[in-house]
Amino acid sequence: MAESQHNFRNISARLTLVSGKQVVLRETFLGEQVRKAAGRFAAEVTSLGHGRFRLWQIKGGTRAPVDLAAHNIEKIKRAEAPAHASGTWPHLGPAPNHPSGQGPWFELVYLGLPCSGRIECFRGRLALQGTDATGTERTVPISDIKQLEVTRRKPEPKPALSEGDTEPSRETRGQTEKEQIVAVKPTEDRVLVKPIEAETKTASGIYLPETAKEKPVKGEVVATGPGKRLDNGKRAEMSVRKGDTVVYGKYAGTEVEIKGEKHLIIRESELLGVIEG
Repeated sequence: MAESQHNFRNISARLTLVSGKQVVLRETFLGEQVRKAAGRFAAEVTSLGHGRFRLWQIKGGTRAPVDLAAHNIEKIKRAEAPAHASGTWPHLGPAPNHPSGQGPWFELVYLGLPCSGRIECFRGRLALQGTDATGTERTVPISDIKQLEVTRRKPEPKPALSEGDTEPSRETRGQTEKEQIVAVKPTEDRVLVKPIEAETKTASGIYLPETAKEKPVKGEVVATGPGKRLDNGKRAEMSVRKGDTVVYGKYAGTEVEIKGEKHLIIRESELLGVIEG
C-alpha cells in the first residue's frame, strides 16, 4: 500500500450534516485542520499525530481517555451527553476548559466496537476530506457532521499458492519480515543511535571477558527526529545530526533491534555530548 496508515484513504463515506443535507464522498481521509490565530483553522486537512485522535470517555465516574486510529473508524454519530446522574458525573468537578468537558458528545463504532465520548485533536479539529460525485475535493469539519458512516478499505487478499508452492513457516516469515525492516524514523526530539562497543582489550594488551566489558556509552547517530514542537507550532532544530558520535548515560534510551543489530532510541535531552574530531 503506497500510503501510510497516517493518511490512509478509505473507499467512501456517507454523511448527514448538521444542516440535514446528505453527502457521499469517495477516497476519504480522516485527519485534522490545524488551529490558527483568532480561532480560525487551516483550510487543508493534514494527518493526525501518529494517525490518532483522543476520545474522552466516562468510565465508572472517571474521565477515561483512549487514543483511536482514524483509519479504523466505521461510524461517528452526534448524540446527547450522558445525564449528570448522582455518583457518576458531579464528583469529577467542573471542566469547562478541559477537552473532556468541551464540544459535542459522539457515539462511535471502532473496528466493530461501540464507544462514546468527546473528541480531542491535539493541534486543531477533526475533519474529513474526500471527493464528491463531480470529482471536487471537499473538506467537512467535525463541527458540521451529524452522522458519518465509512466504508473501510479492506486489506487485499493474499494470492493463491501455485501447485508445488508451500506456505512459508512462521520462522521463515519472521526472518523475511526482519529483513524488510530497513529503517526506523525517530519522532519528535528522539535520536536513533548505533552503540559503539567497548574495547575488548586493555591498554596493556589484556583481553577482557564478556562479563568484564562495560556497557557502551557512546554511539553513532543513525537518524534524528524532526525536533520538539514548540508552543508557537514550529519545531526546535536538532543539535545533532546523522553521522555524529555522541555520548550518553549508561541506562539512557530504549533498546531496539534493527536487522539483527542493537540500536538505541534516545531523547536529545539524554545525550551528554558530541565527540568532535
